[in-house]
Order: sequence, then structure tokens, then C-alpha cells
Amino acid sequence: MITFVAITSAGCGTIDSAYQSTKSGFAGLQPDMEAWHGHSYDELAESWGEPSSQVQLGEDLVAYTWNGPNGDCRRTFTVRSEKIVGSSDTDC
Repeated sequence: MITFVAITSAGCGTIDSAYQSTKSGFAGLQPDMEAWHGHSYDELAESWGEPSSQVQLGEDLVAYTWNGPNGDCRRTFTVRSEKIVGSSDTDC
């Protein structure tokens, strides 16, 4: 008798799912920004490129924003101690 065992993992996105479609530029960025939560700022910047702006919100809290090609869509990630802890978008 042959027994098959399936192993799955549960959780919110992985780095692979977070990187999905990012190579095509801002327009193709992963719409589920929450997939980046818990990942490092360095991983995000490597995939999305350098942000358009950054604002220091506190001693270890920074907001990084990427603007769309026409400035009509802004995606912002909040980073605490180099880890992404929040995200939002405007006019996307």
C-alpha cells in the first residue's frame, strides 16, 4: 500500500506572492499590499525600486510612498524597525 502525504502551509502571503508582477513597474504592483506586512523595507525597495518620498513619523517609524506614473496613485507603507507594519493607497 502506498500512502501519500500532503504538506501545506497556511499564512498571509509569502515573499513570492508579494513580488508577484512587480517586475512590470508601478502599474503591475501587487494589489494586495498587506502581503508585504512583516517583510523588510529592503525587500520592498528591491522589488519596487526607491520610494518617491519618505517621512519620519517617530524614532523608529517611517512612511515610504511610491507615486504612480502620473502622480494619480500613491501607495504608502509604514515601516517600524525595518519591518513593514502598515500600508495604504490613495486614488488607486
